[in-house]
Amino acid sequence: MNSAALGRAIRDAGKAFLASRIGDLYERRSELEDEEAIDKIAEAYYRKQVGHYDSDVSETKRRILSAKEIIDEDRTVDCLEILIETKSLKPNFRMMAKNTLKKIEG
Repeated sequence: MNSAALGRAIRDAGKAFLASRIGDLYERRSELEDEEAIDKIAEAYYRKQVGHYDSDVSETKRRILSAKEIIDEDRTVDCLEILIETKSLKPNFRMMAKNTLKKIEG
């Protein structure tokens, strides 16, 4: 995944969604290989939306699939670094991204 593709995936998933959810998805990445598991995660995220407002669960699933692409391409750290530096992202979401990055980098 080149930088342009990463940018598209971030745009498609949504910065606030990624800041608040990519850590959980990264930890559950093995579950993201199963369509039923993705559907269950999407339903749970849809019911408790944080920083994104989807009109139906299919929109939330699309966000998850974009995040999965970032994770599968081993660009999670790059994504988080971009989010941390995004001044237009609310400070609480930038802090979530920073905390997730610390957790992933150990």
